[in-house]
Amino acid sequence: MAIELSTAGIQLLYGVEATAGTKPAAFKRIKGAKSLPEVNPEPETMETTPLDATEWKTYIDGLKDTGGALQITFNQSEEFMTTWDALMTEYATAKAAGEQLWWEFLVPGLTKAFFFRGNPADQGFGGAEPGNVFETSVYVTPTGNIGWDTKVEETQG
Repeated sequence: MAIELSTAGIQLLYGVEATAGTKPAAFKRIKGAKSLPEVNPEPETMETTPLDATEWKTYIDGLKDTGGALQITFNQSEEFMTTWDALMTEYATAKAAGEQLWWEFLVPGLTKAFFFRGNPADQGFGGAEPGNVFETSVYVTPTGNIGWDTKVEETQG
């Protein structure tokens, strides 16, 4: 019988490639993520049915689509702003060197974590309403290598 898992304790981490195209060995945690998006690329199919077909349509695989930029929500704080600013600096340095950022969704109780490469966007203003928690959303555009792999625990530094 399977042991059901909870979302409690899920962590968001990022790592910078040391070698272009290779999953980093070190990842840093971004504390306080309130919601993580579904990252389940929708497979495109292209119809290849010839005119002489009389019963079944035929298809081939096409491209996979994550639906564009992914939204991640946080409570807004000075700590989060400092963390995101530092991440954006690391991203700019990596991009100039031809390297990318990798993202990890680490789920307690699993031996694997979910990874993808993606480009973060600068933080904007998340909006505000009376009587609510001050939240913000940031966006990451997936660029590839999406899937489950051996997890990498948080590395300080």
